[in-house]
Amino acid sequence: MLSLLFKKQMSEIFRSYFYDYRKNKPRSKTSTILWILLFVFLLGGLFGGMFLSLSYSLCQPLVSQGLDWLYFLFMGMIAILLGSFGGVFNTYSSLYLAKDNDLLLSMPIPPKTILLSKLLGVYFIGLMYSGVVIVPSIIIYLIFGNCTINSIIGCIFLLLIVSLVVLSLCCGLGYVVAKISSKLKFKSILAVIALLAFMAVYYLIAFKAEVIFAELISNGSVIAEAIKTYGYPFYMFGEIGVGNYLFIFIESVIVGGIFLSIWFILKHSFIKVATTKASYSYKRQTKGYVYKAKSELSGLLNKEFGKFVSSPNYMLNCGIGLLFLVIAGVMLFIKGDFLVEAFNQIVPNNLTFAQMIITVTFLFILTMVDIVAPSFSLEGNKFYILKTLPVKKEKIILAKLLVQLILCSVPLLFVSTSLLIPFSLNVIDVIFAFLIMCSFELFMALLGLVLGLKYVNLNWMNEIIPIKQSACVGLTLLFGVLYIVVIGSSLVGLSYFVNNYLIISCIFIINNLLFSGLLYLLIKKKADKIIEGL
Repeated sequence: MLSLLFKKQMSEIFRSYFYDYRKNKPRSKTSTILWILLFVFLLGGLFGGMFLSLSYSLCQPLVSQGLDWLYFLFMGMIAILLGSFGGVFNTYSSLYLAKDNDLLLSMPIPPKTILLSKLLGVYFIGLMYSGVVIVPSIIIYLIFGNCTINSIIGCIFLLLIVSLVVLSLCCGLGYVVAKISSKLKFKSILAVIALLAFMAVYYLIAFKAEVIFAELISNGSVIAEAIKTYGYPFYMFGEIGVGNYLFIFIESVIVGGIFLSIWFILKHSFIKVATTKASYSYKRQTKGYVYKAKSELSGLLNKEFGKFVSSPNYMLNCGIGLLFLVIAGVMLFIKGDFLVEAFNQIVPNNLTFAQMIITVTFLFILTMVDIVAPSFSLEGNKFYILKTLPVKKEKIILAKLLVQLILCSVPLLFVSTSLLIPFSLNVIDVIFAFLIMCSFELFMALLGLVLGLKYVNLNWMNEIIPIKQSACVGLTLLFGVLYIVVIGSSLVGLSYFVNNYLIISCIFIINNLLFSGLLYLLIKKKADKIIEGL
């Protein structure tokens, strides 16, 4: 029974490799093999190769200083961090708040068997992520470091202890995530914030990695002495890989004791945790409250905004450009003077050229906002409800357009204002910069709507299909970039000879409105017929 449940867990985790959600049927054997090979290449070849290179750059300098344990400590910590982050959300969704918990508990299967099968799934995922780091580091050490019987035994125990630490952290953090998720109403927004925070920390570490490695190599003895003095357990952890049997025994007892404690707690509380349902503790004042009827457009807008904020995948993949716009505006406030000086050296006494390059750069970021493109496909098998609503189809289309335009308005106003100080613009120039970006965003929204109706996909099993793998999203991004390359680059070249931002702005705005008008006429002519035919 345990093997069957574990096989079920694995098939659910890797189901996309065996089942085509777009066609709603199993993949062919050839397609399955190719997807698995691609996964192995990305995980083992790309990421494994990256950590293999990192291990090689650290191993010899640290081993030559007699700091083998510091090498294992550093690589082991990276493995634990990557494994914990990679496994915590799988723990949250497959152990604590799994959709099949009620069904499995209703069967004549002991709860501890169900729990053990789910923990094995969590362990496998954690081992997969942490192994991408720790296995290459072990290989490099045994080749270029000290390959002895003690070190081989120590490396084996290091791999096992790292995987158990990852499993314990995943169980603990997954419980916290599940508990918070069951109490909060807007958990999708918090999921997006958490992922963005992780991305920010990841890229910060990536940019500082070279400095960190150089510091670790050049000041290894000083860092090692500080760790021995103030963090002796970390020194013991690093000594596992070297083959120190005393520390292997101590760390094994500690980590094993922690995991057994978690197992004991989970075994006695699994039924309660697995059957916990989301409960929102909020109160609303109803006495004396007058409910007002909303207009048709207002109701449709609320529906579209609710769909957007309720899906982390939708927000991250189709709205990430909004965040990048704000970041670009902040960077322009901070580094604007430096950019002006750099452009003055390239083209002296021609701020229009610099302004146009910055404006076109903002437009490239705007192409990443494609909220409208998958909006019709996301209706899925409930599209018939949209068709049967007693409202005009024009209002349905307008609501989908307004969501993207409203969400873009504040970031666009911010980035337009960010041009004010470094380029010493007047208010008129800022207004025209804002109008360039607004007119282009109108063009992008209409383009996404046209392509979204042309390549609508209502037959999907996972919302990630219309959001990331649909033709309408890819073509919207492609045509938006091509438009900027052709029109934007031409006007940037014109600004090199015509040092007048208002003239260039007017030409750009007229072009955007002209193409937007053509798209609007196409929608007006074809949209009703397409919607009725779906």
